[in-house]
Amino acid sequence: TMDCERPRQRKKVVVHMDLNGTCVSCDTVCGLSFSSIVNIYLSGTVWQQNHDNSGWRFSLWEPVEERNASYYTVAEGLFKDRKKFKAHVGRFTDGDWLQSVSSDGARLRSEMKAKYGHIVSELSVPEEYWNLWTPQEREILTLSGADSNHYYFILPSFWRLLDWLCSSDEVPSWAIVFRTYGSDAERVMRAVNLFAQGRVFPFRARTVDVHTDKMTFTRTETDTFTLACGDRVFNDEASISHFLDSLTGVWAASDDYFFWKEKGFHPTAGKPVWVGHTDCAHHVFFDDNIRCGSNNCVDVRVWDLARARFASYGEVGTAELCEAKGIGKHIVKAQLLQACESDYFVDSVKARVG
Repeated sequence: TMDCERPRQRKKVVVHMDLNGTCVSCDTVCGLSFSSIVNIYLSGTVWQQNHDNSGWRFSLWEPVEERNASYYTVAEGLFKDRKKFKAHVGRFTDGDWLQSVSSDGARLRSEMKAKYGHIVSELSVPEEYWNLWTPQEREILTLSGADSNHYYFILPSFWRLLDWLCSSDEVPSWAIVFRTYGSDAERVMRAVNLFAQGRVFPFRARTVDVHTDKMTFTRTETDTFTLACGDRVFNDEASISHFLDSLTGVWAASDDYFFWKEKGFHPTAGKPVWVGHTDCAHHVFFDDNIRCGSNNCVDVRVWDLARARFASYGEVGTAELCEAKGIGKHIVKAQLLQACESDYFVDSVKARVG
């Protein structure tokens, strides 16, 4: 393994950042609007208490009890057509489903509409900022809702994280890698360039290395990886890990969606992140699709010292299990409701690297 001198010093921080639903408030690839993204997110925070649909409750975190299902999961089983399913949960707070099947449905629906309103309020662009942007800047930095209001394309809490990384003496060096299954990173990188120019208000201009070489991860087997970046190609996990440890600045990476889909969306086929091979960098992965068990999109690859190889931790499981396995300090299930708070990403990184 790479030998870093003075390992007790603060490490470089490498933040892996999913886009849609994590730091971006829409899904341009799937054609999902700001309103739909917020509703889809909230549909995954209401959990079935009784399996006859007689009781539901709000919780940001997946209940430990077996067979609990979110409204999102229940609805997913009712629709064979994926577009119809997305359209249904995309109107979650507008429907009366909860009110019609649960004795406390009226109260819960009112609670969820209030949470929807809070997110909408926090992510609305102030008129003073809107008036300062050129039409081209507005197209990159904002979204227009069906209500004719304007919303942030990238969450302000992400810009707060980037500003902190650029200015803080708490981290010696850093990198951000945008990780996506789609082709939507180009707009995000243009937005980062505007941030560097001081055009993302209220933040000042910062020196940010925005790299044009895009990374591409491909997988042919569960333990077989290739990372291509410009004219560089890495074919083994150790060299990929070393390369990611060495990064600085802001990068975009495309992950292998088709492999994940081919493997039934199992976590061991998801977006890989390598940890524990060196003591040079601390990796933190934010994704809204980190869930218990299967249908989890992050594959945490941990260095197995005894066998001198990387091994997948597989199913992430509950928060308690994450901590027991030591991977809770490397992955964060992004919560849009919490990410509306300005210090969400900063505090989440601090909590894992402190």
